[in-house]
Amino acid sequence: PVQNYHLTIAFLGAMSVATVPDVAAAARGIRFAPFELVLQQGGYWQRSCTAWLAPVSCPQALAALVDDLSNKLTDLGLALDSQQFRPPVTLARNAGAAAGVQLATPVRWRVQSFVLLESTPGAAGPVYTVLEEFPAAQ
Repeated sequence: PVQNYHLTIAFLGAMSVATVPDVAAAARGIRFAPFELVLQQGGYWQRSCTAWLAPVSCPQALAALVDDLSNKLTDLGLALDSQQFRPPVTLARNAGAAAGVQLATPVRWRVQSFVLLESTPGAAGPVYTVLEEFPAAQ
């Protein structure tokens, strides 16, 4: 569903409910300017049968946001994925096979905030609930 479209900038996995206020406080301390994310590279992960859309390269503003958030979460003692950040947006799960494509008309996404999401398993896939939104500096 379109309401599930998101780009994960830090995956925390299962964590204690008591940790959520600390994570939110750390995220509130991040300052970033709004930026545009241009999504034009489509692809498919065979293992999970997932179709995705991503930028051809990660914009500097997004990389800086990810680094800042990662540093703050690491300072809280949270273990983050050590793999290099890749910014795909999941379009469909259980999708048929598709080759990587580049869109003729890219999707332009104006990023003006990021959110803390809770993911709950559901019969039709995960259900995402926004716990808090963190706006860009204006």
